[in-house]
Amino acid sequence: MAEHLASIFGTEKDRVNCPFYFKIGACRHGDRCSRLHNRPTISPTILLSNMYQRPDMITPGVDPQGQPIDPRKIQEHFEDFYEDIYEELSKFGEIESLNVCDNLADHMIGNVYAQFREEDQAAAALQALQGRFYSGRPIIADFSPVTDFREATCRQYEENNCNRGGYCNFMHVKVIGRDLRRKLFGSYRKYRGHRKTTVKQIEDTFKEFTTREDIAVVLISQYVANMIRFLVDSYNKPVPAILEIPSKDHPYDPAHDSVLSRVKYLFSAESVASGRR
Repeated sequence: MAEHLASIFGTEKDRVNCPFYFKIGACRHGDRCSRLHNRPTISPTILLSNMYQRPDMITPGVDPQGQPIDPRKIQEHFEDFYEDIYEELSKFGEIESLNVCDNLADHMIGNVYAQFREEDQAAAALQALQGRFYSGRPIIADFSPVTDFREATCRQYEENNCNRGGYCNFMHVKVIGRDLRRKLFGSYRKYRGHRKTTVKQIEDTFKEFTTREDIAVVLISQYVANMIRFLVDSYNKPVPAILEIPSKDHPYDPAHDSVLSRVKYLFSAESVASGRR
């Protein structure tokens, strides 16, 4: 049972947890969804729902008066917005990525996902945005479960061949120009390189999460768990429970799941026999 649940977590076969909310932090059914939306209490990513209002929202390529808009003007309008949001959010910490959806469905249109380097930076930004307005509209902000945007974005859209158009269930991320990207992100990446999470950081985070009283379950991709396998295998507390799940590029292998191995042992004939002695 544990092997099955781990292998289907966050997929279409999972009848308990909503796969779309898990992957993109939004679901077209909203609160009416028949599956659970496990809203995070902390995350490095915050979602600003429906925040970007493109000038051709009613009809693509046409303004509210029915006049055609130069695509360059639309891009200029978007980049002004993008830079404005980046500069405001960067006051609270280092922004790893800032993604704006170009989708047309109500639950995704204009969504802005800001991923910070640290969770406490995202928390500070979220707190500061409460009760704020942008262009006369209230800012609706919350933590998002999305931390891997490779899982959330539409590959077909990136290859310019998504046949679902703006109503695709995966993110169609608007692209900023090279000059603006260099201006906003190049200043610190030039010095820090393409820094990745270290094994030491993963170990420290695992130790922190498994000692917190407000956490019942720790979800960890098996690929990451394998990096700290000695810690995962030595963990023997019932709460928080550890659930290893697959990632986009690395499938789940039950042979490496230490929790599953213990469960199998408990129900094995050898375990039963040793328990009778």
